[in-house]
Amino acid sequence: MNTENLNEKTNSELSYILEYCPDSEIKTSAGKALAEKNPTNSELSYILRWCPDSEIKTSAWKALAEKNPTNSELSYILEYCPDSEIKTSAWKALAENVGIINPVDEKALIKKIAIAVVSRPGSLKMDSWHCGTSHCLAGHACVENEEAMRIEKEHSTEIAGAAVIPSYAHLFYSDDDTVLAILKEIANQD
Repeated sequence: MNTENLNEKTNSELSYILEYCPDSEIKTSAGKALAEKNPTNSELSYILRWCPDSEIKTSAWKALAEKNPTNSELSYILEYCPDSEIKTSAWKALAENVGIINPVDEKALIKKIAIAVVSRPGSLKMDSWHCGTSHCLAGHACVENEEAMRIEKEHSTEIAGAAVIPSYAHLFYSDDDTVLAILKEIANQD
């Protein structure tokens, strides 16, 4: 494929190339071309997920954070964006959107979750928000915190978790063993 004619492609075609083309050079060129065409938030997610170029991705993270993102998109930023400034901005917007007036003490909440999980083996199941008496990390946040519980009822477990434990949102789709190891470490800290 000739990368010179990528500017003639539609945003939809460029998104398709980003997702399915096996050539990283072509993906990078498609990501750059798409970024220059005022992409929608959905199209930015293609750049974020599939473009191999970190500079183009950083620009896409910034653009997404500035383009009136939905709460789900703000959660996505908190879960996957490597830039701490963009994450802080996204968390502030999410907290405002979901009506957090007094921020939750994230450190105290994660400690409470860690102690609850470690004291009840089998209570952490990362493949489901809630499953009987087992919960994922965000699910535990909703069980252990009234503000998160309120947000969950109005929005979703993922958004509630991202709003109250934003520093741990990157773990929401991790496996049980990874999250349990982190929670055991937190539970054993003074």
